[in-house]
Amino acid sequence: MNVFALSTWSPYPLVNGSTLRVYHLLRALAARHAVDLVAFSAPGAPTAAEVAHLREFCRAVTILPRSPFEPVASTVNGLLTMTPRSLVATDDPEVRALVASRAATADVAVGFALSAARYLTGVACPAVFEDAEPRQIEGLAAQAGSRSQRLRRRLTWWKHARYLRRLAHQMAAVTVVSEQERESMVRLGADASRLHVVPNGADAADLTHPRPAAAPARLVYPGAVTYRPNLEAVAWLLAEVLPHVQAVRPDVELWVTGDTGRVDLEQWAGRTGVRFTGRLPDVRDAVGAAAVAVVPLRTGGGTRLKILEALALGTPVVSTRKGAEGLAVSDGEHVLLGDDPAAFAAAVLRVLAEPGLAARLSAAGRALVARHYTWDAIGRQFLDVLEAAGRSPERH
Repeated sequence: MNVFALSTWSPYPLVNGSTLRVYHLLRALAARHAVDLVAFSAPGAPTAAEVAHLREFCRAVTILPRSPFEPVASTVNGLLTMTPRSLVATDDPEVRALVASRAATADVAVGFALSAARYLTGVACPAVFEDAEPRQIEGLAAQAGSRSQRLRRRLTWWKHARYLRRLAHQMAAVTVVSEQERESMVRLGADASRLHVVPNGADAADLTHPRPAAAPARLVYPGAVTYRPNLEAVAWLLAEVLPHVQAVRPDVELWVTGDTGRVDLEQWAGRTGVRFTGRLPDVRDAVGAAAVAVVPLRTGGGTRLKILEALALGTPVVSTRKGAEGLAVSDGEHVLLGDDPAAFAAAVLRVLAEPGLAARLSAAGRALVARHYTWDAIGRQFLDVLEAAGRSPERH
């Protein structure tokens, strides 16, 4: 088949979980089909060498010289429509024309994430919305503080819910990363027969990646704090959890990897045992060398690539239940879970103090990824969805 793919993210270099997912699913597609890729230059414009790498498996690659999140129109009109204001402000007629032209010769089109999938309405071939993520916005609405904030966020969620339902009905298929996300889409009124769970994964090569001797008191949180749920998680970890840990183990240090962008880190400047590394050339080295990978997420949607990557590398994981949501992990077998500061800290201290427990978690985590979560297996699931959509009689 000829596949037209539009991505919110430039899939290479691999700088965050979204780029990892798009990259591996594209490789699965390109193994069987001819892929014409158009991608926005987010989170940053790829170099010529990085584009050349994408062309090793995509038939054609076009990078749009802007972010899909940059407004191209006034937001005033967004107040007067049922479409979320952020989507009204960033909708680009030139991108729509390009997508319509490229998709005209395709057998199936796929849009990676909402900011791309929205451009597939009206294309002349069956379309797939990859990675619908309703729970992130739904969660923001539920956690609003003041009355005015609650009203604004509830209105935003109401608009997004209507828009997601309408968009899903125009797609031949919609993929989500977990059963929880699927259930949320069904509650919105999406056609359950068009919804397919395609989970996140880990690189099979990570399962055999040499693990250096673990730094005996190092924790790692592999997440860019430019993403709001990550920033909130780090703030909670530093304020509520780390003091409990360091009271028992003053030698413990925390590495937070990933992009820091323009985030103000001044409040944590000089904090003992805390290091923001920024984006690393290969985060696997930092994750693999840590004694514990901590995932203190309390908001957000989807499933956590950071957990799967740590499990594949053999690093024991301590997470909140929200952080591990949607993954087939068992507390005490594959990971340790804790939702309040004392429980989370106690779980970290157990892993640090009990080498046998750390070894069991490491072995069980790697075995779980090998059974269910390699990108090779997940790529085959995605191919099944795309190929079925390509055979669909639906044409716009």
